[in-house]
Amino acid sequence: QDDESDANKRRHEELQAMFEVFMQGSPGGAPRKLGLNDVFEWDPIPLKEWVEKHGGDEEDDEKERSLLATGAFAKTYRMKGRLDGKMSGLRVAVKAIAIHDVRSRLQISVDKVDAMVKTEVEALKRLTHKHVIAFVGQFSEGEKKERHEYIVMELASGGTLADLVKEPPVDPEKAVLLLHQLAKAITYIHDQGVMHRDVKANNVLLDANGAVKLADFGLSTIGNGTASLMSARDTPVGHEYYRSPEMHEIGGEYAAPNDVWAFGCVLLEVVQGKFIDQQICQKDNRRREELLQEVSQCHAFLGQLARKILVLDPRKRPSAFQVLQELDEDRKKHRVKEEKLAAKVTEKVSQLD
Repeated sequence: QDDESDANKRRHEELQAMFEVFMQGSPGGAPRKLGLNDVFEWDPIPLKEWVEKHGGDEEDDEKERSLLATGAFAKTYRMKGRLDGKMSGLRVAVKAIAIHDVRSRLQISVDKVDAMVKTEVEALKRLTHKHVIAFVGQFSEGEKKERHEYIVMELASGGTLADLVKEPPVDPEKAVLLLHQLAKAITYIHDQGVMHRDVKANNVLLDANGAVKLADFGLSTIGNGTASLMSARDTPVGHEYYRSPEMHEIGGEYAAPNDVWAFGCVLLEVVQGKFIDQQICQKDNRRREELLQEVSQCHAFLGQLARKILVLDPRKRPSAFQVLQELDEDRKKHRVKEEKLAAKVTEKVSQLD
């Protein structure tokens, strides 16, 4: 695993270095002032697939067919390095943030928007993990108040966990594997002092091999590993259906247990194959109890784990690392059972011979 982590880190560093060299231009010269279309071109989904699989329109242009996601404050596109540039052929995801739109929506100053973007970039820069989306680079286009900020990341082309939730319920073994990978990602970012603050199925990407990539750190904060530097009143914090009980308290501080609560909500969705459609964090919430019982019927272990996670008191909630340990233990038990079963089958076959 260490070798894999080192290789992952080297790959990310190579991508970042290549991007920096390209944006720098000639050695010792001033950084280039390049726009989005100077660096990248659209990487659209083929028209037939766009229409048949994604429900698109035949009249949709390349930009529309390159759209990966539309968030509250940005749009993310599939793009590739221009054929005439040093980034030629490199396929990436580019998050486009319109500063004016964020200011208008949140009614905050340019400086505060800049601080949010800076935090997202700093969070991505410090995170190097196979289950966290990789940072490639950043650049701006336009004047300060009206500019666009572009954050360039690795492309995860396998869709999202939300796509799986929309399909029939995920196979139990696959559900445990995906949740195990997500727990690894959350444990890692917490160890690095980063609170995600917007963990949800739409923000859990899948790569071409179906592996989890935790993404969208637009609402993240960098703290001391246990508590956020911002309160619930300072910035928006995730989707209301994923918010923990303590985040509904006035002035509640966002800390690691809030990400764990959101993980628990994702667990419910993945196991049942349907999205949470209301808040479940209130005391004596009937819907939460119904969901926990339904999950237990689908998967006994994950039902027990969900019940441990979705407790109202954050002090009694397990950490991401403790959740990861439980998932590790469950996977080990299944491996032992499978090995014993394989041994019995082998023994019976040898007796027949």
